[in-house]
Amino acid sequence: MNEAHADPIRPGPDNSPLPGGELVFRLPREPNLDRVNRELLDQLAAGLSVPDFFNLSSDDKDSPIPHLSMWCEKLTTVAQAWVLSGSRPANKYLVRLPVDAVRRVGPLDVRWFRALTSGPDGPCLEMRPGWQGHCGVTGLVESTDKIARRALRLKLVDIANKVSCRRLTLAEMSGTPDE
Repeated sequence: MNEAHADPIRPGPDNSPLPGGELVFRLPREPNLDRVNRELLDQLAAGLSVPDFFNLSSDDKDSPIPHLSMWCEKLTTVAQAWVLSGSRPANKYLVRLPVDAVRRVGPLDVRWFRALTSGPDGPCLEMRPGWQGHCGVTGLVESTDKIARRALRLKLVDIANKVSCRRLTLAEMSGTPDE
């Protein structure tokens, strides 16, 4: 089938798989530099990913199906994801992963998850622009073995370093074109 005539991607139901061939991204927070060893500082300085970029947030861990929050590139811009993620200055990196490469790592998968936001009575459906691209990597916390979980995060580091990991620019965070 000619890709130019393919149906555009649409978000699926919660916990349904993203189509293969897609790229997803995440805006991880900068690691606590007081607790980072020299090797990790060197990796960050070289524009490389680090395992801390793939730690689940408290919200990710507490969701009915624990997942590492990501965004589908075709449905959410970096600026939209930054706003939807809380516009936190600490979230200053962009890490991209191909869905197919993630799936080649043992128990990991990339699945759709409806974006939620905080409401007066608890979580509610996110409706701001870009919400459609919210997804997540599953399989990172199922093991009770801490070493096995770290090994999975290290595999994601390797994937990210082959694709893209870099600091965000202010223009990307605000959604304005670079000057």
